[in-house]
Amino acid sequence: MASEYALGLLDPDERRAVAAALETDPEMRAELSLWESRLPALLGGLDEVAPPPALKASLEARLFGEEPRSLWDDLLAPENRGLVLAALAAKAGLLAVLLHLLL
Repeated sequence: MASEYALGLLDPDERRAVAAALETDPEMRAELSLWESRLPALLGGLDEVAPPPALKASLEARLFGEEPRSLWDDLLAPENRGLVLAALAAKAGLLAVLLHLLL
């Protein structure tokens, strides 16, 4: 996590956790110092560029998979609407037949 901390890639909660660890963990401080000494050579001459806003979400989805969708999200997804409508029509038809037979 020291490399991500040095690069500023951590979210605020992770950043606070690493900052707290740096206060008590000499190994973490040494690792951070190592990264901070290496980074200027690795990044020298590069201009900082802001990534597109959706890039992080896109990368996380590709690396870690998409978050599981709920049943409602699956049912309301555009690719499932036809199936859901057909199932509702079948249920309505079955209900109509049952009501006709019982009444």
